[in-house]
Amino acid sequence: APVAAHKADVHGQRGITCVECHGGDAAAADKGKAMSAAAGFKGTLAGQVQVQACARCHGDAAYMRRFSPKQRVDQAVEYAASAHGRRLAEGDTRVATCVSCHGAHGVRSVSYAQSPVYATNVAGTCGSCHTDAARMTRADGTKHPVTAVTEYGTSVHFDALTKRRDLSAPTCNDCHGNHGAT
Repeated sequence: APVAAHKADVHGQRGITCVECHGGDAAAADKGKAMSAAAGFKGTLAGQVQVQACARCHGDAAYMRRFSPKQRVDQAVEYAASAHGRRLAEGDTRVATCVSCHGAHGVRSVSYAQSPVYATNVAGTCGSCHTDAARMTRADGTKHPVTAVTEYGTSVHFDALTKRRDLSAPTCNDCHGNHGAT
């Protein structure tokens, strides 16, 4: 399934292969050798390792210029300073990372209506974590509110965005930020 999803995502469409994120040896015919630690295979990426894997390319202006010249390359720096990034640095592995919002193997451009980060989908994407009371309870027992997404769903902004399809209407990231979420 990841291979099929990758073929249609923004990375696969640009010729970026599994090895570029997961490591390994693409030239090895034997799956065991191709996906061995000796070949540099990292397997499933999570937490800080996952953020660093995305930042390796998305933080490199010269590299990104080849694919998406207008895309900002400071997202990893912003993420590190965000509430999510700071919590991850403190050891909380339940916080959002790149794949939490963008996905891992079916990544779509922000302008693609089915992208989880397309304007009309942002509240649902944020809500996948921010409406979950268990997930929003920190290890020390501190509870993060879980009603904001539901409240947003009753707002004039949500109405404008979803019913009138006004893509300039504010959603979560317009106030809280994208990669530098506060």
